[in-house]
Amino acid sequence: MDSINNEILWIFIGLFSFLIIASIIGAILAALKGPTSTITNLNSRIKAWWIMCIISCRRY
Repeated sequence: MDSINNEILWIFIGLFSFLIIASIIGAILAALKGPTSTITNLNSRIKAWWIMCIISCRRY
Protein backbone atom coordinates (compact mmCIF):
# COMPACT_ATOMS: atom_id res chain seq x y z
CA MET A 1 0.00 0.00 0.00
CA ASP A 2 2.87 2.37 0.74
CA SER A 3 4.35 1.88 -2.71
CA ILE A 4 1.02 2.89 -4.29
CA ASN A 5 0.92 6.03 -2.16
CA ASN A 6 4.54 6.73 -3.10
CA GLU A 7 3.71 6.38 -6.79
CA ILE A 8 0.68 8.65 -6.47
CA LEU A 9 2.81 11.19 -4.62
CA TRP A 10 5.34 11.24 -7.47
CA ILE A 11 2.56 11.58 -10.02
CA PHE A 12 1.19 14.61 -8.18
CA ILE A 13 4.67 16.11 -7.83
CA GLY A 14 5.13 15.76 -11.58
CA LEU A 15 1.72 17.24 -12.35
CA PHE A 16 2.16 20.21 -10.05
CA SER A 17 5.66 20.84 -11.40
CA PHE A 18 4.30 20.83 -14.94
CA LEU A 19 1.44 23.14 -13.92
CA ILE A 20 3.83 25.59 -12.27
CA ILE A 21 5.92 25.76 -15.44
CA ALA A 22 2.79 26.09 -17.62
CA SER A 23 1.42 28.86 -15.39
CA ILE A 24 4.68 30.79 -15.59
CA ILE A 25 4.74 30.45 -19.38
CA GLY A 26 1.10 31.55 -19.58
CA ALA A 27 1.79 34.59 -17.42
CA ILE A 28 4.83 35.54 -19.50
CA LEU A 29 2.86 35.20 -22.74
CA ALA A 30 0.02 37.31 -21.33
CA ALA A 31 2.48 39.99 -20.23
CA LEU A 32 4.30 40.07 -23.57
CA LYS A 33 1.45 39.66 -26.04
CA GLY A 34 -1.51 40.97 -24.07
CA PRO A 35 -4.86 39.27 -23.58
CA THR A 36 -5.35 37.61 -26.96
CA SER A 37 -8.07 34.97 -27.26
CA THR A 38 -5.52 32.18 -27.63
CA ILE A 39 -3.54 33.16 -24.54
CA THR A 40 -6.74 33.69 -22.54
CA ASN A 41 -7.90 30.21 -23.60
CA LEU A 42 -4.53 28.71 -22.64
CA ASN A 43 -4.57 30.33 -19.21
CA SER A 44 -8.19 29.24 -18.65
CA ARG A 45 -7.27 25.66 -19.44
CA ILE A 46 -4.26 25.80 -17.12
CA LYS A 47 -6.49 27.11 -14.31
CA ALA A 48 -8.96 24.28 -14.96
CA TRP A 49 -6.12 21.75 -14.65
CA TRP A 50 -5.08 23.35 -11.35
CA ILE A 51 -8.62 22.89 -10.04
CA MET A 52 -8.80 19.27 -11.24
CA CYS A 53 -5.45 18.41 -9.67
CA ILE A 54 -6.30 20.07 -6.37
CA ILE A 55 -9.62 18.23 -6.19
CA SER A 56 -7.89 14.93 -7.03
CA CYS A 57 -5.14 15.59 -4.52
CA ARG A 58 -7.65 16.17 -1.74
CA ARG A 59 -8.99 12.63 -2.27
CA TYR A 60 -5.63 11.21 -1.17
